[in-house]
Amino acid sequence: MSVNERRAEIMKILVARRQTTVPLLAQELCVCCNTVRNDIHALALDYPLETCSGNGGGVRVADWYHPYKNMLTEEQSVALEQLLLFADIRQAEVIRQILAEFSSQTYRQKYANRMKTLIDVLAALSDFVKIASKWAESASKAEVETFTQIYPQKEEAVKKAVEKAVTLEEVRSVLANLSRSGQKETVLKLLQKYGGSRLSEVPPERYAALFADAQEAAHAE
Repeated sequence: MSVNERRAEIMKILVARRQTTVPLLAQELCVCCNTVRNDIHALALDYPLETCSGNGGGVRVADWYHPYKNMLTEEQSVALEQLLLFADIRQAEVIRQILAEFSSQTYRQKYANRMKTLIDVLAALSDFVKIASKWAESASKAEVETFTQIYPQKEEAVKKAVEKAVTLEEVRSVLANLSRSGQKETVLKLLQKYGGSRLSEVPPERYAALFADAQEAAHAE
């Protein structure tokens, strides 16, 4: 890289980033810091460059200096950022390059801050999901054990009913027995629970559960 090419690259970096440091420029351009300092002094004769020492110091280009007419406005940068959500891998890479090269320093800083916040939120959500999953697993086991202790007969009745297909005749028979034994109100409540006021209105897929409840009611006499 010639001297002129190197100095042109320095200006390109400064215009894009607005501020950087001599050691960073030296590292990127593969030259020593003194070479970069000499380049900065030479460029400062033609361009509005400012240098400052100490922490946070370095070299920067004046805020008003924007040699490229196609510098993106913040609105344009935001629109491109939103397009990233719908872009494929190659398109997303190109959009990021455009944002990195032509967005303002202020926008890039805002974008970096938003990305850091998003990463922090995702990390917190990940931790929450792990904790919630462990809690849900333990809670589910406890609930199953409690259900088994409180409703052992009903659970067994449901299990047996599911093991074999329950027919309409079987359901009608157990409900009729309940009705004859003086539990007409119980029969009506069971029918309403499973979707109707008559057995013909109950969906066939609910016969097993209705049959199990009816058997439980019969055993409870």
